[in-house]
Amino acid sequence: MIKGKPKQGNKESSNNQPGGKAEKKVARSADKTAHPKKPDFEVAVTYEDITRRKMIEDALRTRDILSLFYDNVYDVIFIIGVEPNDHFRFISVNRRFTVVTGLPEDQVVGKLAQEVIPEPARALVISKYKEAIRNRQPASWEEVSVYPAGTKVGEVTVVPVFEANGNCTQLIGTVHDITEHRQAEDALKASEEQYRLLSEHTTDTVWLMDMDLKIIYHSPSVEKLRGFTAQEIMAMPLEQHVTPESLKFVSEIVLKEIPMVEADPEYNPILTLELEYTCKDGTTVWAESKFSVIRDESGKPVSILGEARDITERRQASETLQKSEQLYRSLFENMLNGFAYCMMIFEQGQPHDFIYLSVNAAFEKQTGLTNVTGKKVSEVIPGVQDSDPHIFEIYGRVALTGVPEHFETYLSALKIWLSISVFCPRQGYFVAVFDNITERKLAEEKLTKSYENLQKTLHDAINTMVKIVELRDPYTAGHQQNVADLAIAIAREMKLEDARIDQLRMAAVIHDIGKMYVPSDILSKPGKLSDIEFSLIKSHSQGGYEIVKSMDLPCSIANTVLQHHERLDGSGYPNQLKGEDTLLEAKILAVADVIEAMASHRPYRSALGIDKALEEISRNKGKLYDPDVVNACLDLFNSCRFTFKSV
Repeated sequence: MIKGKPKQGNKESSNNQPGGKAEKKVARSADKTAHPKKPDFEVAVTYEDITRRKMIEDALRTRDILSLFYDNVYDVIFIIGVEPNDHFRFISVNRRFTVVTGLPEDQVVGKLAQEVIPEPARALVISKYKEAIRNRQPASWEEVSVYPAGTKVGEVTVVPVFEANGNCTQLIGTVHDITEHRQAEDALKASEEQYRLLSEHTTDTVWLMDMDLKIIYHSPSVEKLRGFTAQEIMAMPLEQHVTPESLKFVSEIVLKEIPMVEADPEYNPILTLELEYTCKDGTTVWAESKFSVIRDESGKPVSILGEARDITERRQASETLQKSEQLYRSLFENMLNGFAYCMMIFEQGQPHDFIYLSVNAAFEKQTGLTNVTGKKVSEVIPGVQDSDPHIFEIYGRVALTGVPEHFETYLSALKIWLSISVFCPRQGYFVAVFDNITERKLAEEKLTKSYENLQKTLHDAINTMVKIVELRDPYTAGHQQNVADLAIAIAREMKLEDARIDQLRMAAVIHDIGKMYVPSDILSKPGKLSDIEFSLIKSHSQGGYEIVKSMDLPCSIANTVLQHHERLDGSGYPNQLKGEDTLLEAKILAVADVIEAMASHRPYRSALGIDKALEEISRNKGKLYDPDVVNACLDLFNSCRFTFKSV
């Protein structure tokens, strides 16, 4: 404290330095000059220097700000202490370090960098630390490391801190996390590479034109399509790329669209055109071409993207198909067969109706139905479901199964006969191709009736001749019919065709017709016949043949009558034929004749019975009689599947 005395005046304290900060206490006193009277009080002034305190406070505030920045900055910040033998130990890390790496602070601080930094980045990081110290300047690099938080990519910078003695004691580092940025770049590069490969290796061609229609890029694939390289294509004027016809066509469209594209930012048409391009070898190729507009960020059109795909084969196929369609359309319209393409209508799984989708001219001509396309058959032919239900059954079956069918039917509703082939082009639909066979059916019916009448006349004639024979030989009445019944049974057992069986029946019922030439007294003679008489008897085979062959019957009938007494070993008559020279029908008739004759009564002997007859053919099977015929005959009798009506 400095005390001022009134008599001597006031002095300033030597501690009151300019710019310093001090506290002072002042007591009011009278100035000697101004106040000549002796003052009655003293003034004391005290100063205290607080500069250091203020500096400390400012430093603390600055440290708080730096700490706030340190812990909340987006980048990773770390401090590493430099120890002997190239040991680098983490002293401090900010919060962002833990966020990026996933490593808590207590697992990092105090640890050697060699323990924290994972391989394979560890060697690079340590070398960069050493490089920064050696060069006495910051070192930067890009680092990829795998941490608990995942694979991270960072731009790292370390700054060496040196003491006055020149030793580096610390490294201060920052890491800017560029993982997402690098991933985006890698994805973009991969995408660009994919599109580049696609552009260069696709069979389609891709190009860019500016708004003046000048080609500024063309994919190499154009060489496969047209023979020109991409460079040659880009140097060619527009009019040389396509034929004059295609140039005129595309120019009219593109030149019309460009002003509209430039005027309306929202108008982005995609044009698809078929154009004929010129090739290097002088030929041309057809390609489906697409044009679309590319705009910049402001919406201004800057280029036109073009794509072309070779459709030469497709156009050729289309032209061929068109010609084929024309051909088949001509055939369809001019074919003589009726044609109807229809869709089947089902109710509860059952065919109920169908709709005519397409018919040809012959359909109308053959059925008399007109204007049927698009209509249901129930509308075109009322009541057809009831009169001809089988039509719906067949059409429905084919439409469901896809299995084609052919049938002939009488269509009651139209009173016509149709021969119909029906098939299924796809499920639920059917195609019927048909002919009106009404005239043929009427002719067949007439012919059948005429044939039946002729058959009846013939049978009547034959029966008349049989009766004449029986009148002349009453002892063998019914013999020919019995033989015919057995012969037919044997033939069926041997599974002969119906036509052969029918001819065998006719031969059997008249096989003894030649006995008309034999005197009746010889036929009914009770005693033994002389050689001459027996010779006359044996002549009946030849006589019967002469009668039958003049009757305009199939030749097998006359020959069967002629050969029915021939035997396998050639001991028969009239021509001593052996087995291979004799008709099968004659062999059957021979066995049936023997069985019936032995089982029946004759003027010269009593009936021998069925058993003796079967014993006869069994004993001479393969010698006199055909083995197959004998076996069939034996099976019939042994199984009781045949008996004579009268013997």
